[in-house]
Amino acid sequence: MNSIEKRCMKSFTIASIIIMLLCSCLPVQACSSFAYYGDQTLYGMNWDYYTGYDATIFIKTIDDIKVFNVFNKDGYDFTGMNTNGLFAAQQMVTPEEKPGFIQNQANAELETISMKDLYSTSLYKFSEIGEINEFMQNKRVTHTMVEHHTMFADKSGSAQVVEVGKDKNMITSIQDKFIIMTNFMNYYYADTDYKKIVARGSDRYIAGYDFMLENIDTFDFAKGMEMLKAMKCEETGFYTLCSFLYKPETDCVYVAVNRDFDKIWKISIWEETAETFKGFESPMKIKIDGSIKLSDLKELTYYNPQTLEAFENKFIVKPASNIELNETSKMYHRQAGQKKIFYIAIGIFLIGLP
Repeated sequence: MNSIEKRCMKSFTIASIIIMLLCSCLPVQACSSFAYYGDQTLYGMNWDYYTGYDATIFIKTIDDIKVFNVFNKDGYDFTGMNTNGLFAAQQMVTPEEKPGFIQNQANAELETISMKDLYSTSLYKFSEIGEINEFMQNKRVTHTMVEHHTMFADKSGSAQVVEVGKDKNMITSIQDKFIIMTNFMNYYYADTDYKKIVARGSDRYIAGYDFMLENIDTFDFAKGMEMLKAMKCEETGFYTLCSFLYKPETDCVYVAVNRDFDKIWKISIWEETAETFKGFESPMKIKIDGSIKLSDLKELTYYNPQTLEAFENKFIVKPASNIELNETSKMYHRQAGQKKIFYIAIGIFLIGLP
């Protein structure tokens, strides 16, 4: 290989890496949410993004309530619940029609609020859907740089999806025992047979809707996890990185990372703790102390030695010193080792090129 070919190869490799890094910063039009009311009230959300993208769970005390809220690494919060039982999930949406201009004088005088701010204001201040609707009454909800829609649900049985319409706020309310949201405008397809919807995220919507109808009378915690599994995203390039199942009656959130529904964490909002709930080789319980990264929770899931050491002072219940890892954990460690070798090889290759 002559010097020109080497320079071309180096430029191509660097360009490919830059493209990969840039793609990891772009928002992905995925994620799925639901609310269900029956013998139990359950809220659920799958967070879908590029592999390796991180997020942080925060628990914050506001007056006499606590708020569980999750932010991605770019600072966008996307799912949460407060201890009054109000749930919120914010996801990217593909509008079927672009919002129009506010032309008449009455609407021109309306205060505007971004969907992002509506999400956070509601989560930190309100307990019921009625309070949110009253707050929105004289406001026009708008998009920011990224187009979102938001699901809200409360303990009383009220749930809705709020969207930016062409010339007004659009609200799609729960009709039966459940409501589902993916990445198309709910209001636009409100009168369409769910099986005939062809839009961004309709495959996950249909999968969730089918599962809910099949289990509507026996839907419980286990079925809630199964529904999140049924709606998981495994499209080329991005995946379900974390699944959240909320139980408002107990102020607890159950978390599965990396589409591993065999291992479930239980997070107590009031206690600010995370503990192993199902499927772990050795029990653990840690103090969250305000926040914890999902990447750390994932490493703890598979007993990464460095992460266990880093959390030494946060353990309430420490895992056993000699853990016999199951096959899933062993596979995770093998894949992590292979990735490390790959990146080292890339680095050596780039250093070796003039």
